[in-house]
Amino acid sequence: MKRRRLGQHFLQDEGLLSRIVEHSSLGDRDVVFEIGTGPGNLTRRLSGQAGKVISCEVDMALHELSKKILSGINNIDLIHGDAFKLNVEYDTLVSNLPYS
Repeated sequence: MKRRRLGQHFLQDEGLLSRIVEHSSLGDRDVVFEIGTGPGNLTRRLSGQAGKVISCEVDMALHELSKKILSGINNIDLIHGDAFKLNVEYDTLVSNLPYS
């Protein structure tokens, strides 16, 4: 399901996911803007530390998948679109940078 043209890389390493969240230094009042929801591995972890996570995914298939996977987590807003074209207010920006 990865699309090379979108530079997709789905981080699954639990240690790296933990380090990203740890280095984000999030509090329960922080609003996080995540670029690239993917299947939601990082999104789920961020939601456990932040007050709110706004996550944007440009790939419609992944957006639909993440909506299913992350349903029931109340502090996540999922957006389909290009994160660089949105006007979102947030405290912290987080992304799993592509490796391509």
